[in-house]
This record gives sequence, structure tokens and C-alpha cells, in this order.
Amino acid sequence: MAYWGRIVAWVRRMPSASLPACCGIFPTASDLSGPSRGHNIACPHFTSVAPVHPIPAQRFTAELLPRIIERLHRLSHGTLHGEVLPPEFPGEPGRLRVWAPARANAGRYANPLDITLSWDSWEVDRLFATGGETRFAEYLDALAGKLDAWQEPRQFDINTHTQADPTVLIGGLDFEHLMR
Repeated sequence: MAYWGRIVAWVRRMPSASLPACCGIFPTASDLSGPSRGHNIACPHFTSVAPVHPIPAQRFTAELLPRIIERLHRLSHGTLHGEVLPPEFPGEPGRLRVWAPARANAGRYANPLDITLSWDSWEVDRLFATGGETRFAEYLDALAGKLDAWQEPRQFDINTHTQADPTVLIGGLDFEHLMR
């Protein structure tokens, strides 16, 4: 809503001569609530309310990254921790840091687990198109297999919570899945 609020404030500062004649009354809070939410009868130029998250990247960060964290937590029986990291650039999806302290006396690699996952923006956009929810659900179901497949090439070990490098970045991810 902050985004919508900035647009409203900007338009309200415009001289009334630059607005179409029907825009003498700009949508107010009461215009945007109730059964006709988002429709201002007085002005056909402003017929819908901007979404709470105006771009898919923000929706992904707010709605879907927590679901990925929850799934990782469940898959690891609570031993993996997840943290949403802010996007590196405006309009990009957030990233996910997955970490865990190394298990005592058992480590394949020298460093404790500290992996950052980032997704391709275009792939994130596709999640909010037709079929995106099904695609995301299938991705969550395949996440255990994906983690397993990433271990050897990226040199980390989920079981011992260790990795070869101090940090590992797995970037440009998509939402394809290994199994159906």
C-alpha cells in the first residue's frame, strides 16, 4: 500500500488543470473500501487499486520465501535455519540464506553450512502467472531432491552441516523440479 500511497500523494499535488475533468474527486480511503472496493464512480481513469505488492519480486519475498524456509526446516527436522535477505537491487526478488552450525566431531568439510539461494527474476514473474501456484507446490515437493543434487557440485554436506568454502551462492535458480 505504500507504493499506492506515493502515487496518490503525487497526483494530489498535481495542478487540477492537468487532471481530466472527471478527476476533480480523487479516490479516498472510503472509495477504496466496501463492496465496490477499488472503483471510484466519479473517475473512470482510476478504476482499480494497486496490489499490496506491486511487483512479483516483492510478493515472492513476502509470501513464497517463508514457505521455502518452512519446507527446509521441516525437511531437516529443524536443524537448518533460513533467513530472508533483502534483494541486492530494487525490483529483484529477495534471497534466502540457509545456515546451520556444523555438527560436533563430524564434518566432511571445514566450514559450517552457510548457503545463499537466489532466484532468477523472470522465473519469479512466471510464478504469478497461470499455473504458478501448482508449479511452486511441485517445486516445494522436489526441494529435497534439489538439495541432494546440489551437494556434490557445490561442495556442501547437509548431514554434517559443513561446506568447503566459507559461503556458497546458488544463484539464478528456477522453479523446475526433478520429479513429478
